[in-house]
Amino acid sequence: TTGGYSTEQLREELDSLALSSFSAADAVALGQLATDRAIEAGLPIVIEVDHLGRLAYRAVLPGALPDSDDWIARKRRVVRR
Repeated sequence: TTGGYSTEQLREELDSLALSSFSAADAVALGQLATDRAIEAGLPIVIEVDHLGRLAYRAVLPGALPDSDDWIARKRRVVRR
């Protein structure tokens, strides 16, 4: 087990979250949805969505800190690794 979850449970969760497809248009729509929800909640965040290693969507909402760009860059490197 890992963190209280069995390997089988983790596989089932992965399978339930996997998308059958994810196009550039889907990436933009996801970014817009996240932006709309963040605006409604008054969140001061930066949103980025990549598609096949390319930036497909980016929004910087009012109040987002400049170091958010560095944070996103670090997370992107982890994901790509």
